[in-house]
Amino acid sequence: MKTTLYKTFLYVCAGLGTLVLPTGCSEDKMDEINQDINHPTSVNTSFLITEVQMSTAFSVTGGDYSAFLSVIMEHEGGTVEQLYEADHRLFQMEDASNWGNCWGYIYNNLNACQDVINACSAEGVEVNNHVNRGIARTMMAYNLAFLTDMHGDVPWSEALNFREFMTPNLDKQEAIYQDVMKLLDEALNDLAQGNATTLGAADLYYKGDAAKWTKAVYALKARYTMRLLGRSADRTGDLNKILDYVSKSFTSADEEMKLDKYDGASTYNPTYVLARSRDACGLSKSLMDKLISRQDPRANQIAINSDMKLITPSDPTYYPLPNGEGEKSQNFTARPLRIGRRRAPRSC
Repeated sequence: MKTTLYKTFLYVCAGLGTLVLPTGCSEDKMDEINQDINHPTSVNTSFLITEVQMSTAFSVTGGDYSAFLSVIMEHEGGTVEQLYEADHRLFQMEDASNWGNCWGYIYNNLNACQDVINACSAEGVEVNNHVNRGIARTMMAYNLAFLTDMHGDVPWSEALNFREFMTPNLDKQEAIYQDVMKLLDEALNDLAQGNATTLGAADLYYKGDAAKWTKAVYALKARYTMRLLGRSADRTGDLNKILDYVSKSFTSADEEMKLDKYDGASTYNPTYVLARSRDACGLSKSLMDKLISRQDPRANQIAINSDMKLITPSDPTYYPLPNGEGEKSQNFTARPLRIGRRRAPRSC
C-alpha cells in the first residue's frame, strides 16, 4: 500500500511539473516586468520645458545668485547669516560651496534642454516639433549665458556628455558666448517654422506662442550684443544690430519673458520667501543715499517697514542699514520694497 501511494505521489508531482513549465516567463517578459515604470527614461518634451522654466525662474534668476549679488552690489544690506557675511565681505566669492546649488540647477536645465532638442530633431520621438525645440534652445542660451556671466570660463562643450567626460574641460567665455548667439539664431529659425504645438499651459511663459517667443529671442540677442560691446570689432555695426533687435522685440512690459505664477496665497516669490523666513535683508544706505542726493523720485517709493507699509526717508521708522558696518540683527525697521512684493523673477 505504501509503495502504491508513493508511486502515485511521484506521478502527480511529475504531472504538475509538466503543467508549470510551459507557463514560465520568457526572457522578454522578464525584461518587461523588470522595467521601472516610476523612473521613465524618456518623457514628453512639454514636461521638460515646464521643469526648465520653473527651475530657471525660481532657482537661477530668483535663487542664490540674486540674493548674494544684491547685497554685494549694495542694492540691499545683509543683516544675519550668510547675507551678513556678504555685506561685510566675509563671504568668499571663490568658495565653490556657496554656489553649488545654483551651479547644479543650471547644468540640470542645460541637460533637460538638450534632451528636448534631441527629441525634436531627426530620429527623435517628437521629430520636427520646431516650436518646442526653439523654446529649448532659447532657455539653453539664457542658462548658459547666466552661467558664464557668473563664473567666466566653465565646462560646456563636454559638460553634457557625462558618460564620456567625467571631468569636462573648461571652455573660454568667448567661445561660450558664440554658442549662446548661435543657439538664439537656431531658435529663431525653429520658431519661424511655427508649426502647431500642444504646449498650452505647460509653457509657463507664453503658452506655446511662437510669435511671443520670437520677441523674447530678439530681446536676448539685444542684451547679449550690448554685453559684448567692449570686445566688439565693429562697435557701430553692433549698435545698429541692437536697435534692430529691439525693434523686433517687446513693445510693452506685458510681453516680457517672465514667470508670473505667484499668487501670494498658495505660491510665493522665492525672494519674498527668503526675506520672510530668514529676515536677513535690510534697506541699503548706500543705495538710498545715492537716490536722495540725486533727488531721484524712487527714494520715496523703495522702503517699507516691518508691517510692509511704504515709508519715506522722512518717516520716523526710516533707518537704512549701513553697508558693511551694520550690526548683526533682525530688528531693522526699514526693508527694501522688493522683498515685500510677490513679483515674479524675470527671465529676461
